[in-house]
Amino acid sequence: MLDLAPHAAWSGGLPLTCAHEIAARQKLRSRGAARSLSLHAMRNLHVFALYGVLATACRTVVEEVPAESEPVAGSAAPEPAREEAAVSSRADGFGWSELRGDKIGTGESTPAELRKVLKVQVNDSAGYSATRAFVLRSSPTSEYLSVLVELKNESAPFQCYVQAEQIQLRTTSGELIPLQRDSTYLAGSLGQSDLVTDTCLAEGETGYLSISPMSGAGAFDALADVDFVLSASAGRFERPDYMLVPKRYIADDDHIQLTLVNEGRAKAPIDDITLIQYVLLDGEGLPLDTGFLEASTIGASVAPGGALMADDSYYFTGVSERMKVLASY
Repeated sequence: MLDLAPHAAWSGGLPLTCAHEIAARQKLRSRGAARSLSLHAMRNLHVFALYGVLATACRTVVEEVPAESEPVAGSAAPEPAREEAAVSSRADGFGWSELRGDKIGTGESTPAELRKVLKVQVNDSAGYSATRAFVLRSSPTSEYLSVLVELKNESAPFQCYVQAEQIQLRTTSGELIPLQRDSTYLAGSLGQSDLVTDTCLAEGETGYLSISPMSGAGAFDALADVDFVLSASAGRFERPDYMLVPKRYIADDDHIQLTLVNEGRAKAPIDDITLIQYVLLDGEGLPLDTGFLEASTIGASVAPGGALMADDSYYFTGVSERMKVLASY
């Protein structure tokens, strides 16, 4: 049973998670957005919403933040105006897919200015390994950071609600860096018991843990290592009958639009606010930045063969022509 007590904090009549999301969504509309705050709040909002704990309160407020465009759900996949991007996608469609397409970013910054490798240690891993960890920022002048850890299921059974707890970030001198929260859920692949969640990993699959430090001047250079304890549900989980597969993206100077198609045999239910995580990659496939695409629908679903559109306004001074996408809902 998932313990929600640590997350049930409130501020001004709203859950703190809602307050974080609203602040993050508003900042995301401005260039140089608070990426790490947005990422962490949105990632955990989805886990809470699965249990119906915070969804109603959050949606009531989030709907006041207007989406930039109205998505189309359940329609045939539109043809892009230019040649379709090359697609390298997972065969089963339930986890992270990789796409190649338009250039994203201004190209002003090198990967070394935006990304740094961290040492990582997993305690009580129980069949999982942390293959790599990075601290990321959208520009060299940004004080907002994201720590991204690649987590692989080496030998554990298919499990969901995989969570990193007791997270600690340290500097080169061993000092602890404050965190927005000391726990976060995995963004892995889809599974369901009574409800669908994207916090799963089957054997051989890899997902990402997103950790949000309390950022500030000098934090990027100071960060050196991360460690945490892993936990997961012991329940029985299966794959859902629907399968939203990312097909292509197009991008301009500050905007990304993604097309997904339901290749499953059942309708894909869409939350009022559906957030789809993406990770920008360099030429070697290493992470450069991360964010969320938004598809805003109300009580909609995507029929088999139908398409869903999602988009994001971004600010990124590196350059990428590849991304990984987790079509979580």
